[in-house]
Amino acid sequence: MIGIVAFVAAAFWPTPAPGFWLALLAIIFSGVGLTKARIGTASNRSLAGVGMALGLLALMAAIYAAFAH
Repeated sequence: MIGIVAFVAAAFWPTPAPGFWLALLAIIFSGVGLTKARIGTASNRSLAGVGMALGLLALMAAIYAAFAH
């Protein structure tokens, strides 16, 4: 969920800062989710993977938006 919000904020917000910070949170939380799925305490591996991918896309969009102006 944070990955989706981060991508929308990075792509469409007037300033890229909120998208950047939300993207970092999405990457961190997805990493925690992937780690827990790998050790067997969670069963949401695919959802954490999608969150990681969206977080990385949002991070790239925020960096692009920061330097495109």
